[in-house]
Amino acid sequence: MAQNALIVVDVQNDFCPGGALAVTEGDQIVAVLNRLIREFDRAGAPVIATRDWHPRRTSHFNTHGGAWPPHCVQGTAGAEFHSALALGSNAVIVSKGTEENADSYSGFDGVDSQGMRLADMLRQRGVTRLLVGGLATDYCVKQTVLDGLRQGFEVVVLEDAVRGVDLKPGDSDRALEEMKRAGAQVRASAARNGLRQILQTEVSATQREIFPYAEELETAERAATAAGAAIMGLFKGQYDVQEKSKNNPVTSADLEANRLIREIVRARFPADGWLSEEDKDGGERLAMSRVWVIDPIDGTKEFIEGVPQFAVSIAFVENGQPKAAIIFNPAQGQMYKAGAGLGAFLNGQPIRVTAREAIDGARLLVSRSEPQRKFQVFVDRCELKPVGSIAYRLAKVAAGDGDGTLTFRSIYEWDVCAGALMVEAAGGGVVDGSGNDLVFNQREPRHRGVVAANPRLSRDLQGLWQAALEQQK
Repeated sequence: MAQNALIVVDVQNDFCPGGALAVTEGDQIVAVLNRLIREFDRAGAPVIATRDWHPRRTSHFNTHGGAWPPHCVQGTAGAEFHSALALGSNAVIVSKGTEENADSYSGFDGVDSQGMRLADMLRQRGVTRLLVGGLATDYCVKQTVLDGLRQGFEVVVLEDAVRGVDLKPGDSDRALEEMKRAGAQVRASAARNGLRQILQTEVSATQREIFPYAEELETAERAATAAGAAIMGLFKGQYDVQEKSKNNPVTSADLEANRLIREIVRARFPADGWLSEEDKDGGERLAMSRVWVIDPIDGTKEFIEGVPQFAVSIAFVENGQPKAAIIFNPAQGQMYKAGAGLGAFLNGQPIRVTAREAIDGARLLVSRSEPQRKFQVFVDRCELKPVGSIAYRLAKVAAGDGDGTLTFRSIYEWDVCAGALMVEAAGGGVVDGSGNDLVFNQREPRHRGVVAANPRLSRDLQGLWQAALEQQK
């Protein structure tokens, strides 16, 4: 079950028309926010209002070397909330930018009257989902949303409750796209049933009977969203790279994503087993029926090369079989999810494998780095398209963006566990090179070759896989 909180960002006089740093039409979101505040108050859900609360001397101001004219100075009329903003008595005020040498655009930089930081306050109240509106889309709203994602919260940006500065034309649109790529949803609260649908957080008993792993799937999605935000904060930027072994790099982005996933999953399911590419496997998981199988960045080489074909891969396994899975490509804004018996989805829409039965002319997604000579028998009969991460390839096959995928490599469980469920939940079949079904949480967590497509095509591709292997001997 998700608990919502409304975050109202910096709806202050200096950011509204007539203010020192006015946002065009900034006051027009007040009526929308007031309606939201009333809904949240009726539901007993938290309402948090952030504010810039600057000292008179600060490096944030252009009078002292900063970028902006003086605004929202503590104790001035410009720092007050807009007079029509109807914050209730239960609203919590979070102040940011209170130091002389800090910009502090994000609400997560601020503290309440007791000195508690926003993230700690939200967790103390059991909040898992943030609905965000306010000023300005391209600055404080954006940074608050991105930090919320990094902290592991699900975030919904209410597009009819935000306005932007747009120093450069299109800045606000670009900011919304950046937030979506990082994993935020962008929704209109005023759309038909929009707010009601957003606020529906209960998983009904009937839904749980249909899919008993709803909480595992929700937790996996939340963890992937947080990891994706951290990854995109470093993508094409500066990060550390080390070699775990020859041609096997790991970056600081892998490690930070792994840390976030582990923190979020273990906070909810502390007794479950754990198998991650970036953690030492002590073997304790072998005695457990419930295990999480994680690759924080499948496709690290693509990440390093700046190729947007990598993915966060999270699977929950029970008794050797994946039951819930998330594959998230944050660079493309593609969130794939699947549940055993539930189906597979891309950004909330159902997906299905293709129906192609013939090998001839089939479109196969193959590795960018695996030696192409291995695929010669397929080259003669199929169209081959190189795609990076195998987790991402499996997700694309599940969505019908390729007829199948295969590898001759000995592949680790964390590379394919989520993807195997994704394909199967989308109506496909996944086997190893010998044609056996995949079983997970094994002592030696590897599979020798993987073939995935619809059930008929996967069997035929596996036969050709074995023939190709014989030719290579």
